[in-house]
Amino acid sequence: MQPAFFVIHPDGRHLYTCNSGSPGGISSYAIDPKTAHLTLVNRVPSGGDEPSYVCLDNTARFILVANYIGLFPGMMAPTSNLNTTAAWAIVVFVFYECVGVSRHGFKYFKRFLGPIPIMAPMMFIMEIISELARPFSLAIRLFANIMGGEMIIKLLFSFVAIGLPVVWMLWDSLITIPIQTFIFSLLTMVYLGGAIAADDEH
Repeated sequence: MQPAFFVIHPDGRHLYTCNSGSPGGISSYAIDPKTAHLTLVNRVPSGGDEPSYVCLDNTARFILVANYIGLFPGMMAPTSNLNTTAAWAIVVFVFYECVGVSRHGFKYFKRFLGPIPIMAPMMFIMEIISELARPFSLAIRLFANIMGGEMIIKLLFSFVAIGLPVVWMLWDSLITIPIQTFIFSLLTMVYLGGAIAADDEH
């Protein structure tokens, strides 16, 4: 079984993989800091194309194609519209929360209370704010970078028709667009992985 997507959590303690084919699913592994040995923590199995893989794969494809549309003359990238990026970020947010609930039941929401009971009210507020900031940051980051790139291209075209605009479009096509697609997909993978590993991390 080969992972179609994999990512290491920012804390460096977990590796998440998303597999297609059969068996498919999302797996969470604990990373031993001394030996780098992987230990399976949680796994959501399925036969065939598991919904989590389909979500992640389609997310990456949509963002990549939508970003490149803006490079065609007379067209704007759908992701340069905040409504588009916000809608996709909300889809990702709702999906990984549903994955967490389906994997852990309503115990999944215990993670919002933190490990210390006396601090639960304060932790609950902080965790809710942090959770709601995720789709907000996903939407704003993608929108700002793609819109910014298109504005620079238009500005350069207003001064000179060839030369600098072409160079910037080449930069966008080779650097900015792939990186923004990667970041959006990477964060989606981290959130999905965190949802299935909630028992281990909290």
